[in-house]
Amino acid sequence: MADEYPLDRSCNRNFWLASNHSPTGHLCARFISSSALIRFMEMPTIDLDKLKATVHYVIQNCGNKDNVGKTVLFKILYFADFDYYELHEKPITGEIYSKLPQGAAPRNFNKIVNALIKEGKVKELRVEYGGKIQRKFISQSEPDISTLSAE
Repeated sequence: MADEYPLDRSCNRNFWLASNHSPTGHLCARFISSSALIRFMEMPTIDLDKLKATVHYVIQNCGNKDNVGKTVLFKILYFADFDYYELHEKPITGEIYSKLPQGAAPRNFNKIVNALIKEGKVKELRVEYGGKIQRKFISQSEPDISTLSAE
C-alpha cells in the first residue's frame, strides 16, 4: 500500500490529512503544507455574521432539494469551510465542527438556524424521506451575502 502513494520523504513540510467525513463515507485524504496544517490546528475566531450568511446562502441554494436535510447541510458547510481553507489558508466562518456518527457538524448550527427562523428568513419542515423523518430548512428570503467576500 505504501507504494501506491509515494511521498517525497526528503521534505517533512507536507502532510496528508485524513478524514472519514466524506458524503459517501469513504476515507478522504488531502495533501497540505505544514504552514496550512499549523494554521488549521489553531483555534479560529468564529465570525457569527459570516456563519449566518453562509448557512442562509446554503439553505437558499440547496434546502429545496429532496435529499437535503440537516445532516446534508452539515456536510456542505463542513466541506465548504475545509475546501476554502485549503485554497486560501483561512476559514470562511471560523466555525468549529464536532465529530458525530453521521459526520462533522457545525457547533453553532442550531443557534444560527434558530435566529434565522426567529427573523422569518428560514422555516423548518419535518418531512418523510427514505422512510425517516427529515429536518429540512427552506429559505423565505434572499440571504444577505454582503459579509462574504468573492475570494
